[in-house]
Amino acid sequence: MSDIGFLIANKYGVIVYFLDKQGSSTYFPLWHGPEDISHHRSIVITFVYNDHYVKVDLQESHPMPTVLSLWHHHISQRAVGWDILYNVRLNAYISPNALRRMWSFLPILGPTPLVLQTSAKSHPMVFYASITKTTNIHTTLLR
Repeated sequence: MSDIGFLIANKYGVIVYFLDKQGSSTYFPLWHGPEDISHHRSIVITFVYNDHYVKVDLQESHPMPTVLSLWHHHISQRAVGWDILYNVRLNAYISPNALRRMWSFLPILGPTPLVLQTSAKSHPMVFYASITKTTNIHTTLLR
């Protein structure tokens, strides 16, 4: 799905997040810089049940998954500032696999951990989610 994230980011001038247990990633526009877009919006797409994608909404100032190296190799001069602008949020993210090892002592409280599991350096956060039959996603933030 890596190419799709760049297509969406460039077409609509948004930040795209693909969240997946195998690896989540952030996609910034390749040709538009942060100063070219007056309101920075994001689209979050989550892969669930190993067979479909769901759009979800995240709280403001959430940690951001890793930016693919492909972005660094193909960005225009105008787009250089994205990763600098969001550096704190990008550095606050820890991959789901690393977090699973760190928090393996946490009991599963009903719903299982979903795709975006993050940890800010000073305030660890774990997102647990349950998905209803109508594909509404309910998340709980544990501190």
